[in-house]
Amino acid sequence: MEQLRSSESDGSFAITIEKESSKPEISQLELLELRMVARESITLVGGPAAILLQIAHPLVGQGVADHSTFTTRAISRAEYTQMYIYCMIFGSTEEKAAMKAYVDKSHSRVVGQYKKIAYDAKDPELQLWVAATIYASMIGMYELIYGPMFPARAERVYRAFSVMGTSLQVPREMWPKNLGAFKSYWDDMINNKLHVTSDARAVLKDIFYPTKNLPLWARPLGIIAMPFVRCITIEQLPPPVRDEFFLRSTKTSRAISSLFISGMAGVYPFMPLFLRQFPKTNMMRQMRKRMKKRGGQLTKP
Repeated sequence: MEQLRSSESDGSFAITIEKESSKPEISQLELLELRMVARESITLVGGPAAILLQIAHPLVGQGVADHSTFTTRAISRAEYTQMYIYCMIFGSTEEKAAMKAYVDKSHSRVVGQYKKIAYDAKDPELQLWVAATIYASMIGMYELIYGPMFPARAERVYRAFSVMGTSLQVPREMWPKNLGAFKSYWDDMINNKLHVTSDARAVLKDIFYPTKNLPLWARPLGIIAMPFVRCITIEQLPPPVRDEFFLRSTKTSRAISSLFISGMAGVYPFMPLFLRQFPKTNMMRQMRKRMKKRGGQLTKP
């Protein structure tokens, strides 16, 4: 069994890989395996690390800095991100079409330049990187709690996850064909393609210290939870990215992260399924409610 790691840090994402495997289409078994992973709410703990990895790409980071409403609509942005992920994995054909139309409309406005290099949210290469970070954070957290997947299962989940990119503008052939190819892509991005800008570091502050941007009812929860979230996120980031964000792995962050992982690994898998998948159930319900109000669409008339 071989492990895929984004870096040599023990805190980085670890993903089981199988060297030789490739399929052009997603099978029902592959989709089922992905759903069994994605339904688990514990995978959302990797969300902040995924966002930081995304904005560590200078073009993605500039797009977020120029166009994102994260600082003023943190809850809403998080909800729609979760809706997109859950919809593409659990939604019907009609729901996926409505979500794609919503995302495409939102992305159509996200264009600009970074140091005379044009960026466009519909750029397949940028969408591939965003999808890759969501995959790595989701699977990394899942395996920290449940243990490494068997190689064949890991490959099936990986193949199914391609829907995160191919549902938008990523051609199927651009998605790395198997986990071995993904490892090469991931390492190249981490070591050669990412550069954290000052604008991205400003977004980091909004993510790590969001209390002032949260509604009043959510602020107490943010005050309690964010110190733990910061430590866990710091330990999940690959060292090169962590360093560029001027973050440090300390004895305290390692201890808190380790305590969280060991504690959740002993408790979370034994919680009732309806509690473990509550965020998925809730987000799908909210999405369907909004579609019903808007005549089967998510975009406003």
